[in-house]
Amino acid sequence: MILDESVDVKIIRNNIKFYKDKGYVFNFGDTIAVKICDLPLKSNVKINAKCYYCGAEKSICYFEYNRNISKYNKFSCSHKCSVEKVLDTKKEKYGIVKKSGNKVFSKGEYFKSEVGKIEIKTKMVEKYGVDNIFKSTDFIKKNTDKNSNRTISKYLKLINKDEFIFKEYNSKISMFKFKHLKCDLYFSIKTNNFYDRNVSGVCICTNCFPISKNKSIKEKEIVIWLNSLDIEIVSNNRKILKGKELDIFIFSYNLAIEFNGLYHHSDNFKNNTYHLEKSLICLEQGIDLIHIWEDEWIYKKDIVKSIISNRIGLISKKIYARCCDVRIVNCFETLESFLNNNHIDGYVKSDINIGLYYNNELVCLMCLKSIENNFEIVRNCSKLNYTVIGGVSKLFSYFKKNYFFDEVISYTDFRLFSGKMFGYLGFVNQYLTKPDYFLIKNKKRIFDDISNSHKVYDCGKKMWLYKKKA
Repeated sequence: MILDESVDVKIIRNNIKFYKDKGYVFNFGDTIAVKICDLPLKSNVKINAKCYYCGAEKSICYFEYNRNISKYNKFSCSHKCSVEKVLDTKKEKYGIVKKSGNKVFSKGEYFKSEVGKIEIKTKMVEKYGVDNIFKSTDFIKKNTDKNSNRTISKYLKLINKDEFIFKEYNSKISMFKFKHLKCDLYFSIKTNNFYDRNVSGVCICTNCFPISKNKSIKEKEIVIWLNSLDIEIVSNNRKILKGKELDIFIFSYNLAIEFNGLYHHSDNFKNNTYHLEKSLICLEQGIDLIHIWEDEWIYKKDIVKSIISNRIGLISKKIYARCCDVRIVNCFETLESFLNNNHIDGYVKSDINIGLYYNNELVCLMCLKSIENNFEIVRNCSKLNYTVIGGVSKLFSYFKKNYFFDEVISYTDFRLFSGKMFGYLGFVNQYLTKPDYFLIKNKKRIFDDISNSHKVYDCGKKMWLYKKKA
């Protein structure tokens, strides 16, 4: 409580406007009597206040006084009185539930004490017949039913109700039971498998897509797709590489496919040359090996299918370059859309973009980036499921005729392409780079080097060089 009705304040430059606005009349440098209620809240003027707890009077800055009473409007003059203030606050906020000597418990503190625990157990026994509510079968059943309904509601939103019929949910083992209308069979699936399959875009039916420890669902999808094309394959063969496994091998084309899960093919399990060494061993035996990353099959399935189809000669849509027009592509939206939809690595910034158009439609694209007097081919691709015969040659010929350069370089991803096309254009293979890597965390690619992330190494890249003839 403030004892003063007014205090003396000297008028200085900092407060002259404030007090004039309050209606006080004075000259600069005067000392005037100011009512307590007219003082600014952060004023350093000394006032006399009385302690709410011990009754002692104390001289204190008005600002400090306001801070002292800011929450509960009770002034405490010392540490001893502050302790009383804390106890008083607990009384007002929580109510006194137990007092032991000079100690006052809040509700939370009381129920953590031994006395409080005994009281809780006594009340539990009286109400539920047990000393712990989680021992009550009625409470557990009610709580379990509530959680089960929440889980069922959450997961049923993820399925196609025209394809699956919900049968039951077993909360003890977190297991769903559905009927798949396509195969007309019932199946059971755990919530973790349900969620993983939904995220990956894989059918949740365990009859159509059985859960296997030896082969991933996505790898099975590739096998099913190849079988649908009447391609004879061998799965999980260890004889060809004398102990090393090939996930998929197509004898008629001497083509092998490795499906690499991101987590199990990270540096947590594989060294930085594992994928490269496997490719080189295959190359020694005349086998062409393709490595497919798990997320590529999930998010860029059509592009992966097109790459494989092209390698085994199953691209039916063929266009001759002589039937196409060469144009410079300057529209950003066209470039971004074409590369994201047709190139495994998507869009990248470039300086020169040369395209082939067939019936006014972009079907083949070459993108180059300038490096002083030299250039790098940073992207080169055809429209999905199309083969443009002579397309790359026509695009590069146009570039040579219309642009000045000393050298042109390009890199081909050794895990996917042989790069023979550049050999036909007059490029010379210089070397194979060391394996590069990308980062993953929680089985997903990330682009920042953060803690607990893992590296996934590729097979390196072939570097090709073209020198302009004198």
